[in-house]
Amino acid sequence: KKNLRPDLLDAKADPGRKFSAPYMSGMVGLAYNRAATGRDITKIEDLWDPAYKGKVSLFTDMQDGLGMLILNTGGSVEDPTTESVQKAVDLVKENKDKGQIRRFTGNDYADDLASGNVVIAQAYSGDVVQLQKDNPDLKFVVPDSGGTTFVDTMTIPYTTQNQKAAEEWINYVYDRPNYAKLVAHTQYVPVLSDMTDELNKIDPGLASNPLINPPKETLDKLKTWAALNDEQTAEFNKLYAEVTGG
Repeated sequence: KKNLRPDLLDAKADPGRKFSAPYMSGMVGLAYNRAATGRDITKIEDLWDPAYKGKVSLFTDMQDGLGMLILNTGGSVEDPTTESVQKAVDLVKENKDKGQIRRFTGNDYADDLASGNVVIAQAYSGDVVQLQKDNPDLKFVVPDSGGTTFVDTMTIPYTTQNQKAAEEWINYVYDRPNYAKLVAHTQYVPVLSDMTDELNKIDPGLASNPLINPPKETLDKLKTWAALNDEQTAEFNKLYAEVTGG
């Protein structure tokens, strides 16, 4: 556990990390095909450019879909309100009604991006790293007004019959040489600190890739959702599903 990044040693949903162990982190931002857009994409407003009508996709997941839009409209994902969520939903509905949005997706946006059906998509950083191998025209950006970050976690069910083995596994993952192999495979952002040397041993391109090892200016634009209670989750999901059809 001492190898964890200091910013992950605590969590709003699990103070002191007593019940969860971070596994991999990532960024939610915008992926775009530079050859198709003809210019760099830097802000949320670029999604609504009439030049890209019908060639934009958003996530169906409420937090990943609305997070960057809430930030763009002056709200906070660290302290979300019904009003801030509704404001972002209204923005989505307005552009859906205009025909700007092609569809709402899970992480199945890759084919649309590759084929040109979509030129700007809400995307996960690790997916884009992998897609860039086949299409170097694909870019990933955290919008100027901010994006969100997520952490996948390891937890041990209370029904476990072998807690010791589960804890040994987590310790194995948290050894930097072992973890470097996982990062090389997933292409996501490490949850362990000081990973540069171990990543360089596998592939120097890993540590120098800003989507795997983001610079401070990118990290400063990323926010993490508050731990929502059941009532908030149900309410916010319902508001967004009314637009997405989910």
